[in-house]
Amino acid sequence: MLEKCEIRSQSKILDMLDYLYRLNWANVEIKLEGYDKIVDEGILYFSRLALEWVVQEGKSIEEIIIHT
Repeated sequence: MLEKCEIRSQSKILDMLDYLYRLNWANVEIKLEGYDKIVDEGILYFSRLALEWVVQEGKSIEEIIIHT
C-alpha cells in the first residue's frame, strides 16, 4: 500500500489548504443564505486540521485553531 503513496510538495499542500479554506467559507456563506451546505462540515474541519498541523511546525494538533 505504501508503494501507492505520493509525497506532496509544500506548494501542493498549501494549495489544498487554501482550497479547503475557501470551500469552508463558501459552505458558511451558502448556509447563511438558507441553502443546504455543499460539503460535510466535519470532513472540511478535519481535513483542514490535518493540513494545518502539517504546515505549523512545533505545534501539537490540540494547539491548532481553525478559522472560517
